[in-house]
Order: sequence, then C-alpha cells, then structure tokens
Amino acid sequence: MGRYNEILRRIEEMRPDQIFWIDRDGKLLAEDWAHGFMRAVGWRAKSWGKLLFSKRDRKLLFPIASLCRDRKGQSLMGLDTEDDGRVTERSTELLPASIVAIHAYWRVDGPDLPHVNPAREVGRNHRCPCGSGKKFKKCCGRND
Repeated sequence: MGRYNEILRRIEEMRPDQIFWIDRDGKLLAEDWAHGFMRAVGWRAKSWGKLLFSKRDRKLLFPIASLCRDRKGQSLMGLDTEDDGRVTERSTELLPASIVAIHAYWRVDGPDLPHVNPAREVGRNHRCPCGSGKKFKKCCGRND
C-alpha cells in the first residue's frame, strides 16, 4: 500500500515520470512497469472494460500497451522491428501524460466496481470489499 500511495501521490502532483527507473543516459525504463500495469488491467478486465472499449478514450492505454513484449521480446502490438523502435521511444515520452490522463478519466467516470458499505467492518479473514475475491489481509489490508 505504501508504494501504491507513493505512485498515487506522484500522479496527483503531475510527476508520474518519477515512478520509473532511469538508466545512466537518462533514458526512462518503463517496459517492466508497463507490462505489470497491463497485467493488472487484465486481472480487473471487467472494471477496466469501460476504458478499454471507449472509442474516445481507449487510446490513453496505447503508450502503455505498446511497451509490452512477449517472451521473445517481440512487440505485442504486431509492429515490425523498425517501427517498434520508433513507437517505443515515442510511447516512453508520452507515458507520463498518458498516466495522468488515465487517472483523470477514472476520477471523472469512475470504474464499475461493486458498492462497498464503509460502515461494515471487515475482518482480516473476510473477503476483501474491493471485489478481488482475496481475503482482506492478503489484499487491501496488508501493511507492507
């Protein structure tokens, strides 16, 4: 939760680029982060469907998705090697603005998540109210 809160704070401050590693040449290293982000989207595909199928806003995910690779290192977007290099470089530049835009999208439209009654106390061994299906202590109740 600490890392989540740090990332959220940086996005609110419009400084999402500081959540990525930077190599010695000052190049943003965002491929691992993008892959993890898209895995998380896949875990909550139903909730993310609102954005994924939005004709107007799904383009916000392009810079993130274009950085993802298969096990052989090939682009998941089906780009050839020459185009892949250019797209990767441009996507890395667009990534911070894309993250801020996705955050703004969810602040306005909100995901389709189950209603949670905040008055109901959740025990450590109860299912997490976020809808993950995990026990609260293994999900949102962790004290990492």
